[in-house]
Amino acid sequence: MNKTQGYAGGKTRTYIPEALGNRERQSPVLVNIRQPTNGERRELMANGQKIAKRNDGGVEMDALDVLRFQRSAVEKFVATVVNYANPDGEVISTGAQLWEHGEDDLVLEVAAEILSGKPVSTEEKKHSSEPSDSKSQEMQVSSGTAASAEQQG
Repeated sequence: MNKTQGYAGGKTRTYIPEALGNRERQSPVLVNIRQPTNGERRELMANGQKIAKRNDGGVEMDALDVLRFQRSAVEKFVATVVNYANPDGEVISTGAQLWEHGEDDLVLEVAAEILSGKPVSTEEKKHSSEPSDSKSQEMQVSSGTAASAEQQG
């Protein structure tokens, strides 16, 4: 039987963003993502964005539409955020708060992670930064580009 690729839609997984040296921090920002189904991802793309198909098979979107698309993904599919606060020390714990108060590089990385929905292959991991042996086993598992971790409810 053939299977779809990527993470199982509807399940929650933990992602540790790489932006801003986050993965090297003692207590990195953790983002719990409710993985969109393929249908939900298509709906995001269809929500009013003007998408133009290029001759090379790629697509083009207006910059404002891209931001709307990313915002919708972050607000809808970030279940919780851990270890993050704004400059006043107010905790950022939801997708809406992450979009509103999070640093650009981190927020845009999370949006891209939600929208790609595909784990990095073993071969790609070999060419990316490996976690150090001094980190705990839990951190080693979580430090990949995306770590699947079903959240206990």
